Parts: sequence; C-alpha cells; structure tokens
Amino acid sequence: MSGDATPAGGVLEHLRGYWAEARTALPFSRPAYTWNDADDIRYAHQDERFSGVVHVFHVQWFGIRAAAGSLPGNKLAIDAHRKLSASEVRAIMERLCGTGSFSRYVFHGMSGNAAALIRALSAAGLAERSFIVHHGSVAQWTYGPERTLAFQAIELARARQVRRLHVMKRDHALLGDRSFTPLLLNMSPVLDSSATQSRPRRSAVFVPGTEGWIKNLHCNALGAAILPAVEEVLHYSPDLKLPEPWHARLKHVPFVDRSGTFQIMAESLATLNVSLTECYPMVALESEAVGTPCLRNRLFLDALEDHPYVRAVEVEDPTSPFSIRDVLARLLDMPEGERSEVTRDYLRAINERCISRYLEFLEL
Repeated sequence: MSGDATPAGGVLEHLRGYWAEARTALPFSRPAYTWNDADDIRYAHQDERFSGVVHVFHVQWFGIRAAAGSLPGNKLAIDAHRKLSASEVRAIMERLCGTGSFSRYVFHGMSGNAAALIRALSAAGLAERSFIVHHGSVAQWTYGPERTLAFQAIELARARQVRRLHVMKRDHALLGDRSFTPLLLNMSPVLDSSATQSRPRRSAVFVPGTEGWIKNLHCNALGAAILPAVEEVLHYSPDLKLPEPWHARLKHVPFVDRSGTFQIMAESLATLNVSLTECYPMVALESEAVGTPCLRNRLFLDALEDHPYVRAVEVEDPTSPFSIRDVLARLLDMPEGERSEVTRDYLRAINERCISRYLEFLEL
C-alpha cells in the first residue's frame, strides 16, 4: 500500500499507521477540511504541469497523506470519519470548481466523504476529470472496513463517476478501460539540505514500523539484532520485544515529528521495512531521500526492478529473519560511497518515472 498507507483493519490499523504510535490524538475541533496546509505542501515536488491538479486525501491516513504530499499539485485534506455537512460539501465544491483553474481531481483513498465529493463532481459534469488512486491490495480485503472502501471505489468507477481507477499493484486491470494499469509510483519527499547533508552514522539500523502484522516488525528487528555489525536497532514501537541476548540491542526512540524521523534515518546505516504486503511504501522513499538505503520485500513493481539498488535491498523471504540478516550484511559490506551513489541514482530514476506515469494517468 502506498505506504503504510491504507485504512486496513479499520480503527485498529489506520490509527496505528506510520507515525501514529507517538502522535497525540487529533483535536475534535479540527476543521472539516484544509486547503494546501503547510504540512501537506512542505515536502512537495514542484511542476507547473500539475498546477491544475487537486490531490484529495484523508487527515487520518498518514502514509497516504505523505504520498500525496510529495506529489506536485494542490492538496485538499478531508476527514475520514466525521461526515461532511451539505454546507461543507458546497464550500469544497466552490473551491474546486469556482475559479475554473483546476482541471483534475485525484482521490487518494476512499471514504464516505470522498465518495460524496466524487458524486458532487460527477453531478457537476466533471466525472471525466476525476480519478481514484487506491493505495491497497486485495489481501487486505480480509478487513471489513478496507473491503468496504475498496468496493466503493470500484463501484464509483463502474458507474463512470470517475474517469479512471488505479489500484497500486502491477497490471491490476479489474475494470477494463476504466483501469489504469501502468503502476503509479510514489515520490520521495523534497528535503532541504539540513535533512540530507552528510552526518556521522551510528552503528545502528532503524525499524520505523508499528506492531501491525503488515509491517512484520519483529522479523525486521530480529534480522538486524542477530547481525554482529549492528550495535543498536532503533524503533518506535513501545511493544517491541525480542528474546535475550538480542533484546538488549533494541533501543526505543520516541516519535517527535516527521523531520525527526528523517534525522534518525540519516544517522542510521539502513532502514528496515521488509513488510508482508505493500504497494510502494513511503518509508522507503523517505529513507532514500536522506541517502539511507531501505531493505524491502519484493514489491512487484513494473519499473526499475533490475536496478542495482533493488538487487541490494530486496529480501526474497520476508518471513525469515535470517534472510533479512543476510541481505543487510551484504548491503553493509558495500563501501558507504557506493551505497549512497546507488541509492541516489535509484531515487532520481523512480521520481522521474512517477511524474511520467501521473502525466499519462491524468492525460496532461
């Protein structure tokens, strides 16, 4: 999923998504929607070709919000749970349609509120300018809320209330001409020099996932802890435990903010995100953005899978801590300069491919 990204598991999972572990509860008084909020445009790429694009996403789903936030274009954050009133829908529609400057509406993830806006745009004759990007996988349909939202997105596309539906899995052509099958790839955040500048690295790796099954937290941590070259395994989850003597290598670090995550990544030898089912996780892109490679499971992307970076970080068996250990050992045996160069080259190429795919998807 786009990372760490879907509402899989309903209340239990999406509130425990990436960063949720240490984030305080969002205030009940927050606005029903925000337009180009500072947090949503701070790390965005700039591209004039996307000036008429509006990315719509949800406040609570942090991975999807991070993915949409990196893309060029305007940002509309809506609530995933509190139903928008009729007056709020009208106000949003006035923003979307009133100036005439917006030509594409991209809905990242689904909710009742997103569906209401999609139907309103369709009623205004704008269905052919509306698109859905579903950050998730069929495997997650075992969760009732995830299944409901996925089915809702499919039905909206079947009813031609949007031009296209894209599911972030390779060759996912469920709806024929309403499906976009070249894989839409996520982009890295744009970071300033303070986040990307060289700094001393600790003999540590970072496991930023939560205890949900998707993130495979204990396997990642154990794979790192049994490698003698790793002195510390940094992690956010307060519930992470390993048997001794490997537990002694764990070090819990409190979540502060997103920039703090970038700093931990920049000071670590590697980030570990060998998960069990994902689309293209933002964890990897964030780590790569600061020059730190990120171990991953096989993502089955349709681009750059033969790149040397992918061969260096991909773990064939994500359920084996020994497979994780062996890939991490080979990665750390590479000279640091070589690791950094191959990481930067991959990130540049994946960002370029992301832009070209979105231009094709949105017919810009």
